[in-house]
Order: sequence, then structure tokens, then C-alpha cells
Amino acid sequence: MKHRQKTTKTKAAIAKVLTLPDLYDMYDECNFRFFGGTLPCPQLDFMHKKDPVGSFTCDYYNDVILSACIMISDRYKYTDAQLRTLMTHEMIHYFLYYNNVNPTWSHGKEFRTIAKYMNVVYGLNIDKYTDTSNMEMIQKESFFSRLFSKRKA
Repeated sequence: MKHRQKTTKTKAAIAKVLTLPDLYDMYDECNFRFFGGTLPCPQLDFMHKKDPVGSFTCDYYNDVILSACIMISDRYKYTDAQLRTLMTHEMIHYFLYYNNVNPTWSHGKEFRTIAKYMNVVYGLNIDKYTDTSNMEMIQKESFFSRLFSKRKA
């Protein structure tokens, strides 16, 4: 009897245009997988610029976070791996603020220690800045291009 050898085809990383539910799904995945589900869900939204690709902001008073927001650029298509790395990067900032661990340093020693750990243990690629050279940019039609294209018609 002949046995077939199992072949595993690797699924190509497909970059896609993100939706708001994609951000919330990835946040939940990263929160449970990397932070043990300890972080409350902040506001998640898109920012309409190329740089930076991600951003974390929060308002706090007397070491209590009043509001928190993670924003991801809508100018690129993202693979799951790219979004996971970017979301985790922003969530490290959130984790540091949430736990009141030297929150004034954006990419200080604490941030770099956690990022290095996650890169080694989970195979992420967290760095201070996101390299967008291998990311597909979404061409957005500007207000002016829409305005002038209508005038020609």
C-alpha cells in the first residue's frame, strides 16, 4: 500500500484594506495572547496619514487613565503579521501607561525590554518605527483631485 506524503502549502501573506472590526479583532487577539487579557479595550480608529503608521494616546489624571486611543494608518494594506506587530507595538505603550511604568518615555528602556521579549518569544518584529518600504500603499483620492476631475466633465 502506497502512503501519500502530506504536503503543506504555505498560505501566502495577503495584505488587505482594514476595517474597524479588523482592528477590534486584532486588538482582542493580541490582548489575550500577549497581555493575558488584562488591558481594557481602548478606542480604536484610523488616522488618515502615512506617517506614523500607528499611534497611542491617552488622557490621564492622578495616574488614572481617563481615555485611551490606538490609531492605525488607513493609507496602507496590512497582512495579519504586519497588523499584529503594529497593534502589539501600540499596546505596549498602553500597557506601560495602564501599569504606570514610566509612561513619559515613548520608547524607553521598559518599552524596548518588552518589545525584545515579544520579538524573541512570539516571533514579532516590533521596533521603534515601522518600516513601510514593503507595505502596499492605498491611493486615496484627495479633495482637490475630486474637485478638479468634476470640473473637467
